[in-house]
Amino acid sequence: MSPIDLARKIVRDQRFRFLLVGGFNFLFGFAVFLAVNATVGLAIDRAGQPVVASIADVLISHVISSITAFALYRIFVFRVKGKLLIDFLRFQSVNLINLVANTVLLPTLVAAGLPRIPTQAGLVLVLTVVSYLGHRYFSFRRVPAAADEADAANSDPTPRH
Repeated sequence: MSPIDLARKIVRDQRFRFLLVGGFNFLFGFAVFLAVNATVGLAIDRAGQPVVASIADVLISHVISSITAFALYRIFVFRVKGKLLIDFLRFQSVNLINLVANTVLLPTLVAAGLPRIPTQAGLVLVLTVVSYLGHRYFSFRRVPAAADEADAANSDPTPRH
């Protein structure tokens, strides 16, 4: 297999695309988190509320970065069409699990004395696994239209290319 054929095969693999987009989303989302932390979070910290600052940082950065992530996962990773609103609502419900976990864990760990930035980095890495599974099997799931219910129950939940 030539290097070009190997590169094509790798790029066609959904897992690779998820990792690639996930890497971008991690960097983008973390950059947004840092920007929010340096502005809103810092102002709230100066008011003597570091736990509230952590919650604000997470919530604001989540809203901004999740819209970008939805578009990239939908178009580049899972390559689905139609059902935009349903996909978005499902996507946000999966992200809500991560958001709640992050919103509870980060302030708890910060209150326990851990530094906010490295703690957030570790949480994002762990929650990425939850995100992939949720998006693959729920957010962007497609069942072939011609399949009967028995076939649908046994089919791979990811779209075919």
